[in-house]
Amino acid sequence: MSVPIPQGMGKGVLRVDEAVLKAINDLRKAEGKPLLDAKLLEKLANIEGSAASDKPTEFKVTANLGAVPEGGAEVSIDLRGEGMVSGSSKKRLTAPGSVSWEVSLLDEKSSPTVRLCRLDSQACCDMVLGGIDLAGLWKGTASVVRFSMKQDITIPDPLGGDKPIVITKEDCEKQAQANMGKTQPYAMEFQPQAPDSGMVVIIGTDAETGEEKRQNPIPYRYTGGKVIVDTQQQGATIHMEGQVEAREKELVLAGSWVAKIVKDGAELLTMTVDFTLSKPKG
Repeated sequence: MSVPIPQGMGKGVLRVDEAVLKAINDLRKAEGKPLLDAKLLEKLANIEGSAASDKPTEFKVTANLGAVPEGGAEVSIDLRGEGMVSGSSKKRLTAPGSVSWEVSLLDEKSSPTVRLCRLDSQACCDMVLGGIDLAGLWKGTASVVRFSMKQDITIPDPLGGDKPIVITKEDCEKQAQANMGKTQPYAMEFQPQAPDSGMVVIIGTDAETGEEKRQNPIPYRYTGGKVIVDTQQQGATIHMEGQVEAREKELVLAGSWVAKIVKDGAELLTMTVDFTLSKPKG
């Protein structure tokens, strides 16, 4: 499971407004140091983090700093609940980047809080080491990022007719190139049936009419912080993986769909679609 830590709890320590920025830069100018801009100052006052786990009681907790001062920055971890943190509770960064700790819980049913703080600006972020509720509607965008087709393809009529449908290489390549990299509205509606599985409805948008298109529910599984779908539609084998993350006010699901049509061991068509979706927390 992967649960990024909410950001921004410590932004009040360094208010990025004109008065604060001017005061800091006046001091730096007097000391012969390079001046800061508002974006850099905001990064210095911020910390982001994540916790990834393939087991209910084992987590890798990571703190990420987008900027550090000249002398570096120290980052601390505080586990509030039953468990253990490996190594020193404080680590130092001398350049923008990340530091990590291994955290072990004594009971997989426990839900302790982890707090990460950067000690230069006192910015902190908290999270609970626990599960994520997938249920509900996730909205965002998707775009075709890769497409390859070797020849015309014949598939069964999706409406149940007797005559097969011929998909021409020329038409598909034109449509793919016209939409390559362009974002389209996209959504998924999750209907959990157990903590690690359930059904998901894919909601796309017709590129020409803009009409919403809901597909039939398909099964998914949830493991290691990832939503995984394996299915077959209209002769194509489809695999999806999406990583779930928790941010300050929302949950984010980002990943890819890969569709392939294979005949006699040869891949006739391959298409990859990247997507990013979100829903409000709680």
